[in-house]
Amino acid sequence: MREPSHEPVRSRVAPRPHPPWRPWLWVYILACAWVPQAHAQVQCVPLSCLVPHAGNGCDDVTCCETICQFDPTCCENGWDAHCVTLAHATCQICGASGTGSCYSAHSGASCADAACCATVCSIDPFCCDESWDVLCAILASSMCQGTVLECGDPQAGDCHAPHASTACADATCCEAVCALAPECCQNSWDFICAGIADSICLTGACPVDCSPTAGTHGEGCVSYDASCGQPATVIAPGGALCGTLPVTDGLSDLDVYSVVVSDIDGDGVARVTLTLESAGPAFAALVQDSCSPWGPSPLVVQTELCGPVSAAACVEAGAWVVVVSPGVFPTPDHSQRLCAESQYELSVDVNQICGEPCGIGEPCDVPHAGPGCLDGDCCQAVCAIDPLCCSLAWDTVCVKATVANCSVAPPSYDDCANAAVIGEGTFDLQHLAATLDGPALPPGCTPGGAKNVQRDLWCRVTGVRGTVLISTCGGEEDPTLQLYEGTCASLALVYCAEPIIGQCPSGDAASAIQVSADCSDEFLIRVGFVPGQVGSAVLTVDGIACVSCDADLDASGDVDGTDMAVVLGNWGGQPSGGGDVDADGLIDGADLAAILGAWGPCP
Repeated sequence: MREPSHEPVRSRVAPRPHPPWRPWLWVYILACAWVPQAHAQVQCVPLSCLVPHAGNGCDDVTCCETICQFDPTCCENGWDAHCVTLAHATCQICGASGTGSCYSAHSGASCADAACCATVCSIDPFCCDESWDVLCAILASSMCQGTVLECGDPQAGDCHAPHASTACADATCCEAVCALAPECCQNSWDFICAGIADSICLTGACPVDCSPTAGTHGEGCVSYDASCGQPATVIAPGGALCGTLPVTDGLSDLDVYSVVVSDIDGDGVARVTLTLESAGPAFAALVQDSCSPWGPSPLVVQTELCGPVSAAACVEAGAWVVVVSPGVFPTPDHSQRLCAESQYELSVDVNQICGEPCGIGEPCDVPHAGPGCLDGDCCQAVCAIDPLCCSLAWDTVCVKATVANCSVAPPSYDDCANAAVIGEGTFDLQHLAATLDGPALPPGCTPGGAKNVQRDLWCRVTGVRGTVLISTCGGEEDPTLQLYEGTCASLALVYCAEPIIGQCPSGDAASAIQVSADCSDEFLIRVGFVPGQVGSAVLTVDGIACVSCDADLDASGDVDGTDMAVVLGNWGGQPSGGGDVDADGLIDGADLAAILGAWGPCP
């Protein structure tokens, strides 16, 4: 039997927003712009915009012209410290302090670390030309080596803000984060590390708000029971329950759950994932007997500061018990609780992925819940760097490592000429390595303006009839949609998708295009991705699937007078002219009989 193991999972978090520019600066700029000024045509010298120098202007033409419009003296009397201050605050160039951290996404181009910025933009020019999006921040985290510092070093920076150095100043929080994501103490403290800190490094009162769908631990009228032999509350795989861990007369409460681990694939084992959220140190352990020593437990999840924290292991199928207790495993202890609030939430998931995770499952460039990914070589390379990717989940951190360490090929439908042919149903879009080859879009056709589309994919929808809804329902990301007609060399935009709310089965917002079609129609759809989109995306086509119907000669979905006219018009002629329904080489009464026999809508 495979040796069980348990390791914690990281939390997926959104990047922190970029802070707004200084209000005083805009007042100054607007005032300068309002005053009528006459000056000579801007002449920009090849010297850095971020360093004072005697020459007029600086090396970045856009930055130079912008600053000199606000203050002509920068292009007349030399580029002094005042001009440099304006450049840092307003110019989107590598090294400008106003651009923001290289390790978090922001709407403007470039970032404040000049060397790191240049490295990233040499790989992906979009980061310096358009926007420093999530992929740019991911590249920075992988390609730029920050100063190596230890947890608790006062110079390490705020745990809740991305920065170039490793680690962060709060030793307890830092150690908890690096236990989940070791690269935060090895490479840099990027937006993912800061997001994990936001999730688990809460201090002071941090009551747990249980999920609306979670049940309640069944202690009945007794809210406190330290007995290991208490009746166990059943928790179903995939479910979540809320409980409390109060203290009475100096003794800590203990909660006991029972769970059945099923073996669906017949290998005798299954993967169990425990997730626990609790205010202060607490643990959940999977054991055979709640009153036997807990030390041999094959799976323990330990919260340190709040959580939620997850751990997973492959165990033998059968009946198991989960014990939940305050303290640090295996010793119950309530003394380190962060607040009087004692509520917690526990969830249990079971799946059958216990074999080799590399070479199976989902693509490596898409975050997913299971361990491993489809490209075996890439999977092994990533897991050599971060074993959690093969032991627990292929999350955003694993995708970051994929971008940095694997050659991710664009999907086959990356360009218009190779559009994927799809019909009724749902089509998964692999988009992380996609490129941009579509024409410019009019304003309003994408969120934030057409310039924000970074990548696009192409699909040709065929074989559906009736009222057809083409939407982005079903994915984590909501890409833009456009419908074109014409050839790839001469595309004509017909329609931009509109947002729909409440029409997806999940209730999520999405974009959609609705058209009327018969079976002879096809629609060329462009799927565009704005900066920062890295999650899963799908294209859903809802309509009536066209079924093969030999008598439907014009592919309209109906056998009718038009099809009969084809037979009669070519009566006795060559089959190449159309009308040979039974494919016997003759256009005769048998074909007419086939038309009449199939009259009406195709099945």
